Amino acid sequence: PARACLQLWVTRPRPRRDTMTSTGSQATDPSQRRPARSHGFVPLALITLGIVFLLGNYLPEPARGGLVVLGLGVAFLIGRLITGRYGQAVPAGLLIAIGTYLSLHDMRSLQGIQGPAWFFVLLGLGFLLVYGIGLRPSAVWPLFPAAILLALGLVLFGFASLGALASLSWI
Repeated sequence: PARACLQLWVTRPRPRRDTMTSTGSQATDPSQRRPARSHGFVPLALITLGIVFLLGNYLPEPARGGLVVLGLGVAFLIGRLITGRYGQAVPAGLLIAIGTYLSLHDMRSLQGIQGPAWFFVLLGLGFLLVYGIGLRPSAVWPLFPAAILLALGLVLFGFASLGALASLSWI
């Protein structure tokens, strides 16, 4: 029996160790590799940024400010849809919201006291966009900051509308 156990131990297949190469220690087994669709985000982000810079040549000067941030948000959105990674929904929604605010602010349409209110409203809509892009109905965490930021923005809109009543304070 001892000889049979020793022979079984010697002849059993041993797991193959991957050797280090100059390109790194990547697994050579095809079942351990990442799916091919997860490799496409970086080239896709670069193509999207190229399109954004190309469109930037055709837009008037004041509208170019948030175009890069908006383009990065769109790149993360496309990356989320292609790779299926939930973690790319967060920067997609927030960068799209911030890029929209920067574009509107640079076009001088958000002047005066309502500018900060628009920031909070658009950031709240960005968190709602995170919930929509994420495609996970059970992940409700983006709805909490969205509700808080939208409420804060609406309160700031209310204070901005009270500024017109300040001239009647002598009554």
